[in-house]
Amino acid sequence: MNRDPLHVLALLGTARMGPPPPAPHPALAEAWARLDWSAPERAALAAMALATAARQAGALALAAEPAEDLAPEETLPACAPAAAQVLRRMLAGERDEFLPEWLELAAARSQRVAHRDLPALLRRAASEPALRAAISPVLGARGVWLARRTPGWGEVLEGGGSGAELTADAWETGSPAERVAWLRRERARDAASAAVVLAKAWKELAGEERERLLAVVAEAPTEHDVALLEGEALRDRRREVRALARAALLRRPESAFAARARARMEAMVGLEGLLLGRRLVLRPPETFDPAWKSDGIEEKPPAGVGPRAHWARQWLGAVPLSAWLRRFEVGVEKLLALNRDEEWREVILLGWLDAALAAPEREHAELFALHVIKLEKWPKGAPAPLELVLRLLEVLDAEAAARVLAAADAGAGKPAENGFYFELLFRSRFELPAREAQLALERCLEAWQTRPYPQLQSNHARLLARRLPLAAADETLRRLAALPELSGPAEELLRAIEFRHKLHLAFTSSP
Repeated sequence: MNRDPLHVLALLGTARMGPPPPAPHPALAEAWARLDWSAPERAALAAMALATAARQAGALALAAEPAEDLAPEETLPACAPAAAQVLRRMLAGERDEFLPEWLELAAARSQRVAHRDLPALLRRAASEPALRAAISPVLGARGVWLARRTPGWGEVLEGGGSGAELTADAWETGSPAERVAWLRRERARDAASAAVVLAKAWKELAGEERERLLAVVAEAPTEHDVALLEGEALRDRRREVRALARAALLRRPESAFAARARARMEAMVGLEGLLLGRRLVLRPPETFDPAWKSDGIEEKPPAGVGPRAHWARQWLGAVPLSAWLRRFEVGVEKLLALNRDEEWREVILLGWLDAALAAPEREHAELFALHVIKLEKWPKGAPAPLELVLRLLEVLDAEAAARVLAAADAGAGKPAENGFYFELLFRSRFELPAREAQLALERCLEAWQTRPYPQLQSNHARLLARRLPLAAADETLRRLAALPELSGPAEELLRAIEFRHKLHLAFTSSP
């Protein structure tokens, strides 16, 4: 039963009100006493407004903060009021798909969020980990101070940002999220000393924290990380940690592990046949070598997979495509064409797919992505094709990524029917060149009209508005306005583009 007197008053009305309700908290007693209850309707509205403002102002401290623990002075200017207003609309749920873009614009201008918006933004980032890296640079000193002291908000700091607000003792006394941010910052400053600190603390860390910290290392491993990766991380009892270590070592060809993986690949894979009949031949291991466990190789295969294929796939997946090209002295397209052994070609392909997903190589990513798109049969147990192509797109420049997207559009009927092109379009992040943006708009307008891909709905219109270059906004709006009739998604696209245009204007207009 609801016993809040203000709730009861709102439900029953002032005509049935008895004595005026008491202040909901002692902190409001003085302001409450000034309300004129001789005009009950006006007083009731004022009471509700006062209680709402108090709730939005935040919770009362459980104990007085020591003076030295007060929020530090801000070093970043607040964003313009117009930009803050747009942010509030998004935090309230309006066009919040553009929130990452707002954060990028603010960070690029070295501006912070207005203080009144910090609680709502921190709550949002606490529930959406993908926002954390973008949020950290715009929190300002007070935002970091507030996140550290509020249960559930400390994880927001894991994104790191510049790490400028971290204290000197963040590694020793900070939360797990602050240690992640500290490691990211220190690796940028002094990778050698950061590697020493992590190695010294490794055995004392919990498994989940080891995984989170190693994920930072795997983003860009250096020569200083190799000892930890080969020593402790490859033998870690946590599978996710071992996978991250292998992915990191894929990027360090000088490591002893990389040399062992290349040697194992060269012993297992050879070329047979003459001229046009040449093909790759795999001779997987007959037995499991116990020494492989120190390299993170699992002995027991998953259900439905033979042990020899399982062992071979793991070793092949630890060798980047560039090492295969050097080994067989061929280009990417020729190497891919050589994989036609009926018995083992899928195992070889799985190794290539695993390596590309773990550590894509920019110089080979485009050709490999085009090969993946054209595959008629996807091997069982492979990473999802969409996941893999998106990973490859991450390392490509915009022009190369656009060529891959165009290939998905022009490919066989299967990708178009299952929405492969549209998923690539909406989930990738590269900047669409003008021509590809125009084609994307045409494909979506056509799909909304003919509906060959029924899942393409209004939410995809909002995603398309994010992908189209802002420079093409006016042309897109003119194109939409010229249509004889707007479908629901097309109208949603128009409104989303208009909102995005206002978002950018809020940052460029005078305060």
